[in-house]
Amino acid sequence: MDPQLLLDCFPHTTTITHRYTAAAAADNNNYNPNYTTTTTTAAASQQLLPPGFRFHPTDEELITYYLLKKVMDSTFSGRAIAEVDLNKCEPWHLPEKAKMGEKEWYFFSLRDRKYPTGLRTNRATEAGYWKATGKDREIYSTKTSALVGMKKTLVFYRGRAPKGEKSNWVMHEYRLDGKFAYHYLSRSSKVPYFFPSLSSNYVVFCVVFCHWQTVFSSPYLLHPNKQNQNYPTKNNEN
Repeated sequence: MDPQLLLDCFPHTTTITHRYTAAAAADNNNYNPNYTTTTTTAAASQQLLPPGFRFHPTDEELITYYLLKKVMDSTFSGRAIAEVDLNKCEPWHLPEKAKMGEKEWYFFSLRDRKYPTGLRTNRATEAGYWKATGKDREIYSTKTSALVGMKKTLVFYRGRAPKGEKSNWVMHEYRLDGKFAYHYLSRSSKVPYFFPSLSSNYVVFCVVFCHWQTVFSSPYLLHPNKQNQNYPTKNNEN
């Protein structure tokens, strides 16, 4: 197992220390920045990590390791992954709810059905709504080439559809899909996940980030104040 996955999931500092050190030694100290993270809730673990390391799993790892574990066990909690209700939280408040992250933040969330008997997802917040852009991207296993999940890209708009104002906040939403999902979920009590019409909501993995070049030029930064509720947007965006 990758040191990154061990570091994120083992709850005890002593266990993390042992596993991480062994992995680093086996690698002859050739650290890979994709395998670790700069900040943890345990101070001792934090001291073990060289500066500049980040929690940066691949799309496949997000789905086959973290999301699958969460779907199969609702008590699963990653060290770098918080749980939020995206319908009750504006995107500029998400960084403060995240467990770690400087430029992007990781969350588990439930997709809320807009109507009990429908398949459309409720993506509205008090200040705006998330809107899908482009086609969903298929994520395949690097070992078996099997479809393991889907990746949806969404952009946050301030206001109400269809006249919302496009912001710089972007979300990548991952869900299980294909035979990979069916193999695990059809044998468990998680059948409603694989057949969404049977369930009002199901868990997804979300990565949220912002186009910083525009944010840094704005006096409002991450938190728009009450005097100006229009979060800065790119002038060249349609």
